[in-house]
Amino acid sequence: MKPSAILDALKKTRPNETILATISTIYTARKKAHHQMLQGISPIVHLNKTLSSSDFTTTTKVNDDGELEGLFFCHALSINLLKSYHYVLLLDCTYKTNKYKMPLLHIAGITGANKTFSLAFCFIAQETKPFYDWALDSLLTIFTSNNIPQPDVFLTNQEQALINSVTSAFPNSTHLLCTWHIQKNIVTNATKLIKNKAKEGEMISAWNELIRRPSQFNFHDKFQTFASKYGAKFEEYMHSTWLPVAEKYSNAWTKSIPHFENCTTSRMESAHSFIKSQLLGPNYSFTAVIKIITNALEAQLHEISAHYHQQKINSLKYIGKILHNCHGQITHFALRKAQNNLVLASHLTAAERDECNGCHHTRTGIPCKHRLAELINRGETASQRNSMSSGILR
Repeated sequence: MKPSAILDALKKTRPNETILATISTIYTARKKAHHQMLQGISPIVHLNKTLSSSDFTTTTKVNDDGELEGLFFCHALSINLLKSYHYVLLLDCTYKTNKYKMPLLHIAGITGANKTFSLAFCFIAQETKPFYDWALDSLLTIFTSNNIPQPDVFLTNQEQALINSVTSAFPNSTHLLCTWHIQKNIVTNATKLIKNKAKEGEMISAWNELIRRPSQFNFHDKFQTFASKYGAKFEEYMHSTWLPVAEKYSNAWTKSIPHFENCTTSRMESAHSFIKSQLLGPNYSFTAVIKIITNALEAQLHEISAHYHQQKINSLKYIGKILHNCHGQITHFALRKAQNNLVLASHLTAAERDECNGCHHTRTGIPCKHRLAELINRGETASQRNSMSSGILR
């Protein structure tokens, strides 16, 4: 609890007593208790003792002077979720979480119900490739030691040091760039280079239309046409920065990658906020931060578990008969997506049924309107085995 909250609690629980303590008194008492807890050992040794008796898998990195430069920790509850939901991981750094002012690399996964869960955390002294290499190697150990398949997709912002570490530690995974961060970068540069509010708004609309294009055919020509409309400097910026990595964000390439419609890391902002809301502030030791994060993880994972059990029991209304066997086996999130496709399937013409390229099922794990129309014609029903692998309840 914050010292102010402790003081309020003292006053409320002892209404008939005169409380002489002040905020300073409580700070002094906390400091004394902390020294007693350490029992003469260094904070780093105490931290390792605390972690060794916890449910965290941890790795520490120290320099030649014994100072902590990196701390990776992953809770057993998160590892259990990872065994079922290892397909897509999101990575992003957050700040102001500890008194040492070390960035916190936050690694999160996504459940079949489209819920975010915090998988692992890593305090690092610097946001450079050597530190990211160490963090990602620690993450890789979690996968290998628990016999968990490596992720299909990593999603990050455009921080090059982190990208390089991801591709070297997980060479068989696909790296994608967050389209939300890309747009923010483009807007920032457009303000400097275009300097026309009307054209800037028009440019963003055109950009969103460009990256949604379904075909790689003529993409470079379309990109050139788009970039050249807003001046030579803007054109140069777009060609040097975003054209070389188009396959990491453009739908023309990503449509056949199993990212389950996750194209941004914006959900990490709420994950950061959830963790930070549990922290007491930026002036606390690693030991205190880890204890509080443990409580936050347990609360987060309890919510996911409760949601899971509710979906095992409750059935959705207004779901087509073809999806009936999926109740209790497939998440409601995936079932609703499939139901939307079922509605679209009823409007397909005979010619349109032959246009399927299979990308929708690969990208989302959910049967497309063409596949559902095919099942209807055969008189079959969708099943856990052949339809919605991404949304299976586990």
